[in-house]
Amino acid sequence: MSDKKQNNDLNNEETEGTEKSGLLYEDVPPEVYEDDDQIRVKDLLNIIWDGRMKILIVTALLFCFAVFHYVTAPEEYVAESRFLPERQVQQFQFDRMFAFGEFARQLNIGGAESDGSLPSYFYVDIIASVEFQRKLLSQEIELINSGRTMTLFEFFTDLYEQPFRTRVYSFIRRNTIGLPTRFFLFITNIFKSEDVSQSRVLNQRTSDATEADSLTARHAVEMDRYLIVSPEFEAASDQVVGRVNVDYGTLTYDVTTTMPDPMAAVQLNAYVADLMQEYLINYRVQKARENLVFIEGLYEEAEERYERTSRDLAIYEDSNKGDMSAVASLERERLRERKNLAYSLYTSVASRLEEARSRVNEDTPIYTSFQEPIFPTQPIGANLMILPASIIIGIFLGVLWVFFEKFMLIIGQIFGWSRNK
Repeated sequence: MSDKKQNNDLNNEETEGTEKSGLLYEDVPPEVYEDDDQIRVKDLLNIIWDGRMKILIVTALLFCFAVFHYVTAPEEYVAESRFLPERQVQQFQFDRMFAFGEFARQLNIGGAESDGSLPSYFYVDIIASVEFQRKLLSQEIELINSGRTMTLFEFFTDLYEQPFRTRVYSFIRRNTIGLPTRFFLFITNIFKSEDVSQSRVLNQRTSDATEADSLTARHAVEMDRYLIVSPEFEAASDQVVGRVNVDYGTLTYDVTTTMPDPMAAVQLNAYVADLMQEYLINYRVQKARENLVFIEGLYEEAEERYERTSRDLAIYEDSNKGDMSAVASLERERLRERKNLAYSLYTSVASRLEEARSRVNEDTPIYTSFQEPIFPTQPIGANLMILPASIIIGIFLGVLWVFFEKFMLIIGQIFGWSRNK
């Protein structure tokens, strides 16, 4: 009886050892392991081999997506230009002293903005502003591919069509992650009254506008203290903002523009660079120009006063020739003192006027062109490296999927979620 019981105990121990080995140790004697918690590379390779079809499916799907992305890439032309703004000697010395010159300028460390320059992180906001876009969208561009000339606003409103790839991605986005938002907007629009005040103002302005008025003037209405823009203007402005990039380096700033036409890319680059320079110059010398206007007003008053006192003195002396009375002499001296005082004020204001003019010239930055925009001859598209990269990423995601399923199956057996139980 004891021998039979001992044999049963041995059988039970072998059975428990086999169950303890888990899914990773099927058909493998547990005694070959020094520790039951160890996992051999062979077991991992077996898991990957068993899930090879899943890995192949994931890789094939990502590769097909990469092929679609590469084949349907729109033809875009890129134009680049580089400019060097005039800097103060103090700023140059600061940049040499600190390697993090641009970061320090943004934080205004050590008087980094003492030259009155606009921080570079405002450049994107400047380009996206309505005033900047009104000037930019009014510029005319020449399209070599179609042989037409039109404004940027007309191009993005009437002629430009989104590429097929962009339309496909937008459709997928709207009907997947954007579906809850669309449903919410649909529900809110049912209970929301239509606001036609903006359309009414734009229509009134359009009806009053003449043919000489630019399209942007009719689609971006400037009121007393605010602006009203049309949806067409917003759409065209978004297109331009997405195609312009201004990168401000330590000493230079680069302007990069992208357009579906090579000539349009070059012209857009030149327009953005010119308008940016104009804006930065106006910002830099605004205070000096306001001071110049104020002193010019003082100068005109002082000049008029000096001429008036000189004329009064001359008239009095002409009318009182030969009169040597004390009263006449006293009046003559009084007029001469007024003339001298007016002359002193006039010369003082004239000196200040020259200083103000010199200050405007000194504060006006000069931008030296390092590289003018070059006419692009080859369009850019998707990078060919996306194809092998998609294969690598597909294999990696497929392996993760296989191991995740195996992990969930083990967890299911531990907690009794297995279907076989």
